[in-house]
Amino acid sequence: MRIAFTLSILALVATPAAIISQANAAATPANTKMTQCAAQWQKDKAANKTNGQDYKAYSAACLKGATPAPAPVAKPAMAAAKPAATVVKASNTKPQDRMKECGAKWSQMKAAGKTGNQTYKQFSATCLKS
Repeated sequence: MRIAFTLSILALVATPAAIISQANAAATPANTKMTQCAAQWQKDKAANKTNGQDYKAYSAACLKGATPAPAPVAKPAMAAAKPAATVVKASNTKPQDRMKECGAKWSQMKAAGKTGNQTYKQFSATCLKS
């Protein structure tokens, strides 16, 4: 009788412990992958190889298994993108019209892959001043 009681107590204690250990084991690969992606982000960020990506976009690509290392951008491409920002001449237009023109120009540049390392915020600041 005492052995049966001891075995039932042991079963009650062992079952939740086994479930918890399995849950922790299942979460480990994802945590490891996230840790690896974060470490790679820090390396690429320190080497200025993020190509304007923020951490959220970089980690999303990394966790999906894609190589998050972006293609290198040559310096002449950046120089070509900056003059394009000054193409929009809006001296006599309303601010709303200038914003629309700059937005359309950004969409064209983005579709053509000619934004360089600029973000939309940087581009629009330059475009709206012209």
